[in-house]
Amino acid sequence: MNIYIKTIITTMIILSLSTNAVYAKDFSLRNGIQFGDSIEEVKEKESLDFLPGDQGSESSEETDESSPEETEFSDRNKKVLQTVNGKIAGIENSFVAYWFDKNDKLVDVRYNFRMFESSDNGNVEKLQDNDYTAVNNSLIRQYGDPIGLTDMNTYPFTEGVLKSVAGLLGYVNGIDGVGEFRDYDEWALEDLDEDYNVKIEHCDYYFGTAEDDATYAHCLSYVMYTDADLEAAVNEVQTSNDSIDGDL
Repeated sequence: MNIYIKTIITTMIILSLSTNAVYAKDFSLRNGIQFGDSIEEVKEKESLDFLPGDQGSESSEETDESSPEETEFSDRNKKVLQTVNGKIAGIENSFVAYWFDKNDKLVDVRYNFRMFESSDNGNVEKLQDNDYTAVNNSLIRQYGDPIGLTDMNTYPFTEGVLKSVAGLLGYVNGIDGVGEFRDYDEWALEDLDEDYNVKIEHCDYYFGTAEDDATYAHCLSYVMYTDADLEAAVNEVQTSNDSIDGDL
């Protein structure tokens, strides 16, 4: 795949109603990292090194860390810490991006697992499926069966990788490329601590300039949200539905 296009697309990924409720306290992620942790706390807990520069890690004198980095996907995500590639959940060449709000508190965690190129030796689809299945089975062991689609709709709150990947695939197809979801599962962990919930989104997809020049990608997100966030998302869906229904 054209390296320029791939670089743009990879950057876009990074910058991007029936439920199975799980009740638990002190929800934690890898290395004991928890939502609400500060940038410094995540730095101390994460076992992988972080990229140097202006992403919340050790920065040069020219970097102004007081100027938060915005994303097009969520107003809450103001600063990011991204690890170097390493082995995550047994999968090599993977990295994690930790997103923080305006108070430097962790609110969003995104895992980007190794990618395969259609030009690679071997059955890349099967290799990708193996990685996706291994991660998905772990999520099922920990959180139970995924929600699945409800009346062909996802859970109303979708501020994780689903929204990011959908935007990416729309962009790629809009410039006459190819790309689509290969698999998707989601979990909503509710009432973890008073007004505190976690949405898990797990995506398997491919994108490229052509079927024989495509990248197979696999990502996972954990996003903390409140009951008010969910209510706003439900209202947005309802408003959209009412607008459509009113025109028919």
